[in-house]
Amino acid sequence: MNIYLQLLLENVHRVLNQLDRNPHSPTYGCFDRDYWHYKIADFPCARKQEASLTLALLYLLEDKDNIYYHQPLIKEWSLAAVNFWSKMQNKNGSFNEWYPLENSFVATAFSTYAVTESFLTLNITPSENQLRSILKAAEFLAGSKEFRVQNQQAGAIAALYNCHLLTKRQKYASVAKKRVVQLHKYQSKEGWFHEYGGPDIGYLSLAIDYLGKYYRKSKDEHARTIIERAASFLKYFLHPDYTCGGVYTSRNTEYLIPSAFWYVHEEEFHHLTQFCQEGLRRRTLINPHNLDDRYLLYNGYTYLQAELSSREVKLLRNIKKPFSFELNYRKEFPECGLQVINTKNYFFITNLKKGGSFYFYSKPENKSISDSGIFATEVKEGKETYLTSSFLGTTERIELTEHHTLFKVSGHLNKIPSGTLKPAKNVLLRSFQLTVGRNEPVSRFIKEKLRDLLITPNRKSKTRFERSIKFLPDKVIIKDKIISSTSTKNVFVNCKQPVQYVPSARFFIFPEINSIPLETKEGKVLVRELK
Repeated sequence: MNIYLQLLLENVHRVLNQLDRNPHSPTYGCFDRDYWHYKIADFPCARKQEASLTLALLYLLEDKDNIYYHQPLIKEWSLAAVNFWSKMQNKNGSFNEWYPLENSFVATAFSTYAVTESFLTLNITPSENQLRSILKAAEFLAGSKEFRVQNQQAGAIAALYNCHLLTKRQKYASVAKKRVVQLHKYQSKEGWFHEYGGPDIGYLSLAIDYLGKYYRKSKDEHARTIIERAASFLKYFLHPDYTCGGVYTSRNTEYLIPSAFWYVHEEEFHHLTQFCQEGLRRRTLINPHNLDDRYLLYNGYTYLQAELSSREVKLLRNIKKPFSFELNYRKEFPECGLQVINTKNYFFITNLKKGGSFYFYSKPENKSISDSGIFATEVKEGKETYLTSSFLGTTERIELTEHHTLFKVSGHLNKIPSGTLKPAKNVLLRSFQLTVGRNEPVSRFIKEKLRDLLITPNRKSKTRFERSIKFLPDKVIIKDKIISSTSTKNVFVNCKQPVQYVPSARFFIFPEINSIPLETKEGKVLVRELK
C-alpha cells in the first residue's frame, strides 16, 4: 500500500466524524460539525463539503486495506454532502467559508471543483436541482476574477472545466482557457505566483495541483508551460530534512499537495514526487495526521488522487536517476528576494525582502532552525506594542557586498496585529453582513479590507532593525541589532513564529523544537554562528 492511501485511511474516521450521517436530519450531509452538532456556528462552511470527493474516491478505490471500497453508505454519504452543498448556495451562485453572505470566490471555486469531480468520479448525472446549483456556481466564477491570490484562480479554472464536462456548455471551457492565459501573464518570470506580495511553497503546490487537474482533461499546453515553470522554482525549496517552505515565504506554509506532481511526466516532476513520498513516509512533511479537521476535509481527497495517479502512471518505474539533493550550488531569485545556498556543510534559504527570515540546516548535526526574524516589545506610556521584522516589506534596504557573500538588510519593525474576536465585534460583523453586507460589491470591499488588516498589514513602527548574513564555506554568521527611540524589551531572534493570518500555516512539525528563542538587548549586536 502506498503512503498516500495509508495516511488517508488512518484518518477516515476523523472525516466521517464531521459528517451529519442521519438521513432524517435537516442538515443530513453537512460536514461542518460546529454547525450541525455543536451548534456554535451560525452558518455552515461550504469548503468542508469538499470531503464529498474524499468519500467518492474511497468508494471507488479498490485495495485490500480499503474497507470503504464499494460500501453503499459511503457513496450515499458522498451524494448527501453534494445535496447539502446545493442548499448552502447564495442567490448569486457563490458560497461562504468564514462568515455569512461572504460571497467567497475561493469557497465557490474549490467546493465546485470537488462537487463536480464527485459526479465525474462516480459517473453520476446531476439531478435537475444539482445541475441548477452547478450552473449558478459556474456563472459566478465566470463573472468573477481573483488574481490577488492566484492559487484561487487555478482552482476556478479546474472547476469551470468540470462544469463544462457536466453541462456540455462550451462557454465554461472557453472561460477556463482564457483564465489560463491571464494566469500566465501574472506568473513571475522566476516561476512563482503572487501570494500577498511574494511566493509561497504550499500555495504554489496547490496552484500546480489545480492546473494539473485541468491539464490532464483539457490538454491545454499553455497550462503545461505554467506548471513546468512553477515546478522549476519550487524544487529549490525542498529541505534536506524533508520539510519545505516556511518562515521565508509570503504565507509561511510548509505543506505540499501530494497529487500535484503526477500530471506532467518530466523527470523534474518525478523527483518532486519522490521527495513528497519520502517526506510523507518519514512524517516530516505536513500530512493528514498534522492537519486539523478543517483542512483534512479540504485536502484529504488529494491523497487519494495521488494514490490513483501513482497506479495509473507508475512514473517511478521510469525514473533513470533517483531523487537526491544537489550539492554546492547557489540560486538567487532577485525579484522575490530569496537566496538559496547549498554546501557540503549546510543548506540555507533566506528572504532578504522579509527581514532576512531564514531556514538553516546543519548537515553534520542533521538539525534545522527556522528564524522568522526579529521580535521586540515596545513600551510607550506604559502601553506595550509587539513588533517584528517578519513581514514582506519590512526590509527597506538591501546591501550586497564581498561577491554576494555578505548581505545586509535593514528597515523598520512592523506592529503585529493582535487580539481575538470579541462578542461585540462578532455581533457588529453579523449585523453588517445581514444588512449593508448583502450588497455584493460592499461585501467584496469589506473582505479586501479584512485581508489587508489580517494578512498584509502596513503598520510601520519607529523602531529600526539591522540584520547581516555572511556566508562562509563551513558556516553562516548572523548579526542582529535593533535601534529604538522608545523603550523596548523582550527582544528575541531564532523564533519560528509566523505572524500573518494564514489558516493553512502553523501546523506543528517536529523540527520546530530546534528553534529556541534567543534574547538580546536594544542597541546590542547579537552574533550567531550557524554550522
